[in-house]
Amino acid sequence: MTEGAFWQSVNEIKILTNKLRLKKYFGEKRGVYSSDFLNVMYSDDYRTIYDCAIKNFDFEILLIDESFFQFSFEDDCYSLAYYPRPSKFIQFDEWLLNIFVDNTNFNQEEFERFKEEMIVDGDIHSEYEQFLSECETLLTILPIRFDCDKSNYSEIYHPFCHLHVGLDNHIRIAFDKFISPLTFFHFIIKNYFPDIFFYRDKKGVMKINEVIFLKDRLNSKSIPKEKFVNENLIIHFT
Repeated sequence: MTEGAFWQSVNEIKILTNKLRLKKYFGEKRGVYSSDFLNVMYSDDYRTIYDCAIKNFDFEILLIDESFFQFSFEDDCYSLAYYPRPSKFIQFDEWLLNIFVDNTNFNQEEFERFKEEMIVDGDIHSEYEQFLSECETLLTILPIRFDCDKSNYSEIYHPFCHLHVGLDNHIRIAFDKFISPLTFFHFIIKNYFPDIFFYRDKKGVMKINEVIFLKDRLNSKSIPKEKFVNENLIIHFT
């Protein structure tokens, strides 16, 4: 994958993020992150890593639940990473209804009017941000990173293309294909946001959201065969 194609794929993600109404903020770091983040990115304290990235806007895409994506490309090597929010998340509208239990019978028009009044009359967004900061920490947090790293390739031990799962471990799941940022995005949305990735049709059959196209995955190119010969002989499924 060329660098131009890589960043074009990231732009396609941004378009799709808007269509899926998942966008909170788009950054412009293009893989160049703060020295603060680089100093803590391999820490075993996930909260420290996450808070540092949020503080320094060290991401390309921030989703509405305050999870984020990082994409970097350098010297034909690239990395795709997803960092979930480390604590529970409740959307603003749901939170607003929860704190005014007696008003949960609003229809949509009444609720929108009520919400507008709350925003105008007080610093309700600050209260919401305070609520989010105090939310319960999740027991299981699984950041995901895909690396295409030819410079550190070592037969079996360090696969050419591989997936990291979790934090502070040596898990490297070998891949026999290069995957694009868009394919990685599809993988994350499918597994972390299934209610958005899928929907039920009138017959109750589960289908993929109509704005999501998976053709990009079909164009994924295989890595050089000599870089995957022995990986294919050990515990691996392709």
